Amino acid sequence: MFHRLFFCALMFLTTSPSGYSMETSTPSKRPAGTPNVSPPSSGEERGASEGNKRMRTGDSTYNPYSSSITPEERAHRSWFSWFTLVMDYAQSKEEMSEVLREGSEKGYLDKSIFLRSDNSVTPLHYAAESGDLETVKLLIEDFKVDVQAIQKKDSQKNPLYAAALQGRIGVVNYLLFSRDMASTNVEFKEELQAVLQYTVQGHGGLANVHLIEHLKQSYENKFKDLFESKALLALAEEGTNPYTISYASSLCPKPKKEE
Repeated sequence: MFHRLFFCALMFLTTSPSGYSMETSTPSKRPAGTPNVSPPSSGEERGASEGNKRMRTGDSTYNPYSSSITPEERAHRSWFSWFTLVMDYAQSKEEMSEVLREGSEKGYLDKSIFLRSDNSVTPLHYAAESGDLETVKLLIEDFKVDVQAIQKKDSQKNPLYAAALQGRIGVVNYLLFSRDMASTNVEFKEELQAVLQYTVQGHGGLANVHLIEHLKQSYENKFKDLFESKALLALAEEGTNPYTISYASSLCPKPKKEE
């Protein structure tokens, strides 16, 4: 308990609330009916580099001591800060389960928290974007969190797209498989199309390329039109990831040289 209080105090006293890593831009042409998901900044899989330490709580204008912040909101932020620390440093599944159990008892697991004025997330979205498959499974399987949890007041985002934007293969594979089992063929194709678009235009660098290859290997035989090389290149060129642009270009047939 002492360590917990120490870390939470340190969080509020010393951390500059720079906010969540999500940027405000979105894929330029979303498929019909696809939710608006703000893409997170680039980064490798969890733990791959020191530069991928995840956000702590805070709006750039947020003051934890402001009179406009209620005691309930402050308690929620304090718990979320602790949750993010445990995700980074937990040594066992039991440690994370203990934190999530407390969050469940207080009603925080299905509740969004604003980390920037235009962005709010639930623990599930945060874990998915971070690529923490173990925590994602804990939330869904043990604590029965809704995968389609609302992340923003005026739109419905789902953790699958957040994971796809960062190229999180494990999380995408897990969430997409469960969606495949629960959807019709048409519904799943639409979902896969959206996931593919967010992957191609994502900001996870080479991780997005690896996810495209995984999706191709898993679903190209069933949905060949989604993986047509020129269509992938068109999507990639609407984004800003040089790795996916280069990869999609390599798939396109080269024009024959005139003799």
